Amino acid sequence: MGIEAGILARRLIPDGVLIDCDFRDYQRVLDWTKSLMADPAVPAIFEAGFAADRVLIRVDILERMDGDKWRLCEVKSSTKVKDEHLIEVALQVYVLQRCGVELGDVQLVLIDPDYVR
Repeated sequence: MGIEAGILARRLIPDGVLIDCDFRDYQRVLDWTKSLMADPAVPAIFEAGFAADRVLIRVDILERMDGDKWRLCEVKSSTKVKDEHLIEVALQVYVLQRCGVELGDVQLVLIDPDYVR
């Protein structure tokens, strides 16, 4: 269910780029992330990778904002905020800050049970 929620969330930013390589190939993920962040034509990166202090993370959505700031979006297949979600987001913020990424916004993206299409 979590993977499906992430796939659906990518529709929020249609021109975003997915880093779709194996999670074990972390150096490729880190290099690809850095390359995409340097390209101002890329509005968002899905599954961006970062490492700091021996912690490796993958960010569900890293969206470019005005200037050099980024929006971190953590997607969950849940209808309500849980303590572990907040801990995970806090860890991601820590790693991104250690990597020199300037965050302008942080969002926890949840499923809206009242949504009707």
